[in-house]
Amino acid sequence: MAKRGATLEDKYLGAEPNYHGQEFKTVEDINRAYHKASNYFNYYHNAKSNVPVVLLYAEKVLGYNKKDIQALKKVDNWKINAGIGNNVRVYNSGVPLDRMVSADGTSVLDKINAKIAALLVEGKSIVKEIKAEPKKPVITPAQRMRTKVVQTIMGDFDEMVVDKWMDGEFDKIKFPAYSLLSLHKIKGAGINMFKEHVQFEYDLVSDAYNKTCDQAVEAYSHISKGNKKKMMVLLEKIMDDIDRLKTNNKTTRIPRAAKPKSSDVQVKNLKYKADDIDAKLTSINPVMIPGKETLYVYNVKNRKLTMYKTNSTKGFEVSGTTVKNICDTSKTATLRKPDEILPLVLNKTMKQIDKQVWDTLTTKISVPNGRINADCILLRVL
Repeated sequence: MAKRGATLEDKYLGAEPNYHGQEFKTVEDINRAYHKASNYFNYYHNAKSNVPVVLLYAEKVLGYNKKDIQALKKVDNWKINAGIGNNVRVYNSGVPLDRMVSADGTSVLDKINAKIAALLVEGKSIVKEIKAEPKKPVITPAQRMRTKVVQTIMGDFDEMVVDKWMDGEFDKIKFPAYSLLSLHKIKGAGINMFKEHVQFEYDLVSDAYNKTCDQAVEAYSHISKGNKKKMMVLLEKIMDDIDRLKTNNKTTRIPRAAKPKSSDVQVKNLKYKADDIDAKLTSINPVMIPGKETLYVYNVKNRKLTMYKTNSTKGFEVSGTTVKNICDTSKTATLRKPDEILPLVLNKTMKQIDKQVWDTLTTKISVPNGRINADCILLRVL
């Protein structure tokens, strides 16, 4: 992927905040980090992008179950975001919001948790109201399509063909089935429904013409054999048009592109280590991984530092416990002195990490496979 120059956003807002591993000695240090992170997230995010992050926080941090999360999803996005959306992102970036305490003794983190608890109450109330509403009659797609076919193409057929037959007209009748089906945007099952209708009419006329059914002969006894032949020719042309349209639809059908999954759905099964007391490390929220270009991971068990890189325009994708779209510039190595190296990874720029970390390692560097396990700390994304 070609590197671009620094934008105004990069210049004035900087990279995405990441304070994991940083020591905050004073309240002023926390406040500065909070305001810097808030400005960044307020600029780049809105209610729509913040809601999945809040829901993931409720599930992973507060321990809400699936039923609770479903109830929260019933609440309007703007309500879930209001006052806490960006604050949850700030917390995920490593700012200790539990140490930001107001005059009433309540921390910012406590206010986030209390707001989500109130939203859960509202969500459960909405669920009860929905359950109490009378169920609407379910119209299947097949029923909906049949209604459309009856009201459009079959109505045209009755008006332009059947009515004229009933009036004794059999010459110069035209029915542009191909263009009418296209005009009404009838496809697939709808085309088959109309063809079955035309085929039924054809079989009746054919039985009367060939005298293979006494009931059909009696029903069409008022129509001459020559006119029956004209009816059959017209119906055959209509069915030919239908078959041609079905064939053309098959050749022009475009395969449906897979809809990308949201970040919270991608990472819901990802196994990682939330924090490690001995290493003094805390993982970032995994919802930050999809779409990014660089990910740093540290395995506390085997002391391996891994840098994942991607050159995909979609950035990283996560499937199960694996990071997808990684390229061959990704690398992993064992750290002999992790206490000296990891602070550099957490706080330096990418170029500085390359120069001060990777270029100085004496252990073997290899290409990782993209799998994340329960011993891995998610250090940083860029």
